Amino acid sequence: MSYRIAITNLKGGVGKTTICFNLAGALAEKGKKILLIDMDHQGNLSSMFIPNIYDLDRTIADVLVGAEEIRIERVLHPTAIANIDLVPANLTLSDLDSLLASDGDAQYFLYDELAELDHDPYDFILIDCPPNLGLATRMALIATHGYMVPIECQKWAPIGSQRLLSVVQKIRRRANPSLELLGYVISKFDVRRKINQDYLEQFQDAYRNELFKTIIGDYVQYIESVSRHEPITTYAPKSKQAETFRDLADELIRHRLVVAHGKG
Repeated sequence: MSYRIAITNLKGGVGKTTICFNLAGALAEKGKKILLIDMDHQGNLSSMFIPNIYDLDRTIADVLVGAEEIRIERVLHPTAIANIDLVPANLTLSDLDSLLASDGDAQYFLYDELAELDHDPYDFILIDCPPNLGLATRMALIATHGYMVPIECQKWAPIGSQRLLSVVQKIRRRANPSLELLGYVISKFDVRRKINQDYLEQFQDAYRNELFKTIIGDYVQYIESVSRHEPITTYAPKSKQAETFRDLADELIRHRLVVAHGKG
C-alpha cells in the first residue's frame, strides 16, 4: 500500500511544488514508484511534466466534479521520468469549492478514489496542495497519512503554521484521526543572509524534532531544472542540490520504514 503525503502551506511561493517535483525525482531514482497528484488549479506541478496543461482531455477535476463518473486511473499520465506518474490539474479545478459547496461528503472524494486505486502499485503518493485551506487542501489532508510543511526562514512562518494546525486538529477529530505531521522543511534558505540564520535557530528551538534535518537552499539550479522539465536529480545528478533532495528522500524513507514496523 502506498504512503500518501500532502505537501501544504497557506502561503504561496514557499517552494511546495519545487519540493514535490524534486522529492519525487529523488524517490524515483531510488527505485520507488511515485504518483503525483496536482490539487492546485494553477497546475504548476503539471506544467513541469506536460507542455500545455490546457490541451488535456481529463484532469483531476473530472474525477472530483465531472458530470460522468471517471476513475482516477483514467486520468493518470505516465511522465518522461522513470517511476513517476501524474494526475494533472488546470483551471478546471478552480470551481471545486463552489460546485461541491452543498455536498457534505465532498471532502472525502479524493480519499475514496485513492482507496479504490486498482492494485495500488505506488510506494509514495505525493499531493501538491494549493496555498489555502479550501476544499482541495482538506481533501488532500483527509486522503493522506501525513503532511509536510515547507517554510521559509521569515517572520510569518509560525503564524501560517498555526492556522494550518488548527485545521489539521479538526480533521483529526473526525475525518482522519491518524493524520500525522511528518515535519517542517526549511525551504529557499540563503546562508548568506544573517536573518535567515537567526530564524533558522529560532525554528530549530521551537520545532525541535518536527524539523526535517535536510535544508533546501535557494539556488538557481532548481529553477533551471524546472525549465528543463527534469527533477534536479536527473538535470544535475552530481550537484549538491541533487544530493540535498536525495537526503530528504532518505529521511522520508526512514520515517516510512519506522511507521511500517509500528514504531512511530
